[in-house]
Amino acid sequence: MHVVILADPPGALEKLCGVSLLERLLRILQRLGFRDVTVVSRRAAEIQAAIDPPSWARHDLTANVIVPHEFNSALSEPTLVLPADIYCDARLIRALAEAEAPAALIDSAPPPEAAPLLANCRHGSRGFLSGAVIVTAGNFEIPPNVDRGEWRLVDAAAVPGYIRSMRRTIRPLFFPAPTPDQKRDAERLIFNTGQNGTLDIPAILQSPVEDLIMRWLCRTSITPNQISLFTFLVGLLAAGFFATGHLWAGMIPALSVGVLDGLDGKQARVKIETSDTGKWEHYLDFVYETAWWAALAFWFQSSGQLSYAWRYFLLIMAGEGLDKIGKHIARVRIGCLLDDYRPFDRFVRLIAARRDVYLSALTIGLALGAAASTYRLCAFWGLITAGVHLFRGGMIALQTKIANPPRQIATTPR
Repeated sequence: MHVVILADPPGALEKLCGVSLLERLLRILQRLGFRDVTVVSRRAAEIQAAIDPPSWARHDLTANVIVPHEFNSALSEPTLVLPADIYCDARLIRALAEAEAPAALIDSAPPPEAAPLLANCRHGSRGFLSGAVIVTAGNFEIPPNVDRGEWRLVDAAAVPGYIRSMRRTIRPLFFPAPTPDQKRDAERLIFNTGQNGTLDIPAILQSPVEDLIMRWLCRTSITPNQISLFTFLVGLLAAGFFATGHLWAGMIPALSVGVLDGLDGKQARVKIETSDTGKWEHYLDFVYETAWWAALAFWFQSSGQLSYAWRYFLLIMAGEGLDKIGKHIARVRIGCLLDDYRPFDRFVRLIAARRDVYLSALTIGLALGAAASTYRLCAFWGLITAGVHLFRGGMIALQTKIANPPRQIATTPR
């Protein structure tokens, strides 16, 4: 399918969270599998200068900028036409691209927090019109009555909002370039798309700090992969302090990792900067987290504070492995992650044995002079958590058939 973007300044170049609306569309299109688009603009030179050279986040997409009279409107195939002066969720663009032409994207029931941003959108008999359409061959012109007659409508209100990888529902939205007094509200909605759901207690407390940092970070050229690498180095620094018995010195960078580890994913989702390299982040997390528990076991054993410390280290690792098995059993059966399946599972997630919960407990234990005993407690807590998840996974396997989970777009996971 060919793609045409109608891009005229200033709306197309309006920046939200550090990325212009046109650039955001181009990044989304690349992640949806498109490799070539035509950008039509009455001010082609200005648009060309704004998108050249291509950013690393869309280096696989070719954007050909032309003026209107150079564009051949006698199309030979259905074409996806997008206005560049709107913010549009990737799920909506994909749903429209999969519709049979002619089709138009509308929103019949925008949520209250987004409704004010749609004030400048044309409103038809069926809802707000985005201006994004699929036109049939030989029919580039977009008629004013696209929400009537033979046009098929893709309604944002009817597009599924649940994102399994993020453990939450995010209502897919579109809205035009905001006015200056609306910009803060628009960016708040975009920031919301970067936050995972169903968090543990430490992550809930860290989230406002992450959001505060993100307001600055999204306007920089710092990439998610650079944040991941920096987080990895900070994690190794903490392991070095733990291994040498400087527990308080190690706890400071270890606790900061909890915030840093949330920033790379938020940066990737908010700015549409997901990449295949980002998938390696979880392996880096495993390396420095394992180094922490091993370094603490080494120190507690060598200092004589905890007999059989290495056995407790093995219990921690066994608990994490069994926990993953229990969650995997559930994941292949249901359309969401186990942590977000039922209220009981969401409650378990709050206090389940994970890195940040371990660190919070160890910080309290260190303050009370009982760090070694707390380390032992963490090992048993990990086994209890794994046991709960294995039990839940087994129950789900017996009660449900293998589900076909909803497809996830490439822009949401990190």
